[in-house]
Amino acid sequence: MVTKAPKSQASHRIHSEPNSKMDSTQRKKAILEHFKGGELEIAMKNMAEFQVRLEPLDFNRIISFLEKELKQSVSNEQIRAARRLNRIINSMKSFCRHGPEPSYILEPVILPDGYHGKILLLSVSGGVIEDTVILRSGDLWHSEILRETQGEIKDLGLVSSDAYPLGGAWARFENDSSIVIWGTSDQFGACDKEAAAKLIKIIYPHKEIRIEY
Repeated sequence: MVTKAPKSQASHRIHSEPNSKMDSTQRKKAILEHFKGGELEIAMKNMAEFQVRLEPLDFNRIISFLEKELKQSVSNEQIRAARRLNRIINSMKSFCRHGPEPSYILEPVILPDGYHGKILLLSVSGGVIEDTVILRSGDLWHSEILRETQGEIKDLGLVSSDAYPLGGAWARFENDSSIVIWGTSDQFGACDKEAAAKLIKIIYPHKEIRIEY
């Protein structure tokens, strides 16, 4: 029996769609509601169509709103909803730093400090995302990392995007503060380890990254 997680308040709102009859303030408000609801693809398409500009302050307000919902979800033990909200918040924080660009919707790398396990290189494309390569980790099977990443994409409302495996490997944090990449994936073959190393360097710029062939 599959039990569905309770829906977050940030999901499935009824929005007023931006249209030519709205003034700029009304359009901006409608787009912000899409961002709050985790409908990033719709929000960004509407931004482009109606030439709506959002400032870091706008995203900070969304973050503040979503963090309250996240706290409520955690207190109610709504794990699935909390994970979705956390992903949306991370994207909003990225927009605060870089602006609302599609290339910053997804974190380039998810690799916890001290990790020892499988990693997967993926290409994400479709909708507002254009051939973005990311690295993910965190499961006993490369196929499960792929499945989890596909869930991450849907959690962000990227309904026209999907993730495609580019090969896997293993990563290990060493006691000497280096990171070692080696091995392959039985399911997807070996990833480009040089590309994986460059991505990992983004979040661990001061660590030496070694590749074992």
